[in-house]
Amino acid sequence: MKIRKAKISEFTAIAELDRVAWLESFKGEFIPDGEHVWRIWVEFASTFVAVDDEGNIVGTSLAFPCNDGLYAVHKLFVAKEYRGKGIGTELMRVLLEEVDKLRVDSWLTVYPKNPSAIALYTKLGFTEKRFEKDYYGDEDFNSEGSVMEKILTKKVCQRWLEIDKISQELCHDNCRWYHSSWCVLKCLDLVTGAVLFYKFYKKQIGSLTLERVAVVGTAGISTPVLLTELQPKATLDVIDICPTPLKACEMYAKEHGLEWNLIQKNMMEGFEPIKAYDLVVNDAFLTLFKDEDKSTMLQNIAKLLRINGRYITTLRKGSYEGEVYKSGKEMQDRFITNALNRSQKLFPEFKEFVEKKATEYTHNITNYPMDSVENVRKLFELNGFEILHIDETEIFGESGYITYFQVVAEKI
Repeated sequence: MKIRKAKISEFTAIAELDRVAWLESFKGEFIPDGEHVWRIWVEFASTFVAVDDEGNIVGTSLAFPCNDGLYAVHKLFVAKEYRGKGIGTELMRVLLEEVDKLRVDSWLTVYPKNPSAIALYTKLGFTEKRFEKDYYGDEDFNSEGSVMEKILTKKVCQRWLEIDKISQELCHDNCRWYHSSWCVLKCLDLVTGAVLFYKFYKKQIGSLTLERVAVVGTAGISTPVLLTELQPKATLDVIDICPTPLKACEMYAKEHGLEWNLIQKNMMEGFEPIKAYDLVVNDAFLTLFKDEDKSTMLQNIAKLLRINGRYITTLRKGSYEGEVYKSGKEMQDRFITNALNRSQKLFPEFKEFVEKKATEYTHNITNYPMDSVENVRKLFELNGFEILHIDETEIFGESGYITYFQVVAEKI
């Protein structure tokens, strides 16, 4: 099953599936959307489809902009024989990820007597705004509706200020700039995060049966959230030297009723868990360390895992010839300009705040990339691991398109 953007040539097939799904739900009452409007939506709105192995469209999700600047999440349907397989959830997740990149609030309507749909939308961040008895203006039709909204912009800005305050209180001098700026820049899509490697992590983790998993080193909540989605039944520990990302994880877990175990430890000094983990995950974490420190970190991660336990991660590709890789002034200026341009459109009242955080980040961030698959393999094999899978992918990050290694390693 593949989720992707719809093609213009597919609008008639989508309209037909919509008609069938509508008739099954409402038994012919009311008129579903037709081919003409789907032709427009597929080209100009955010439309995603689920496609089976034979290339048949078996589900669709759709959102479009409104005059008030909000996005209406208007459609979600799946062919009857494919329901109950998580396809609808995935269609909504991909659609909302697209909408959230625009940093706009969104809303939808739902039949109040559809508890499964309401549960899904609530899980995805929507809350009920109002109830209207005759929303569709037809007393003989199931016309009552609950309007639900997903407020992103206000919540994002509030969270920025909360994390900034926490970092000022809890961070050490050498990491305060990083943790106070990263969440701001991530919301502006100017730094990488685990979600950009979603397909890789899902393929490598989603099919595993695991009891204990850990995130080692996290700038924010994205990697723990991803791991919870892929392994909802596993016990999750989040380990970091700094209390700020742990506090951010604590806040998120409390808001969403999650039981994450938060552990403040310096992994360069090692940490012995009560019981070994089946899986350790992080995102571009090793890129922050010099070669000799990479080896120490890998050895300590290996100590966390049971025999044959897996370490799944990404590493930045590049060459720095033993020196710190830092962006040049031209790249730094471009980064700050991009941050200002994006914040002006999405959060104009936070211009000075964003400029300060972008400047701090780009003048302080350092990376220690690796130059080849062979050297990555050698590094892991010398420090207690066997490489099961390694490939390269290109991601748009803080300085343009960046190549990353995607690595799956097993403790030996």
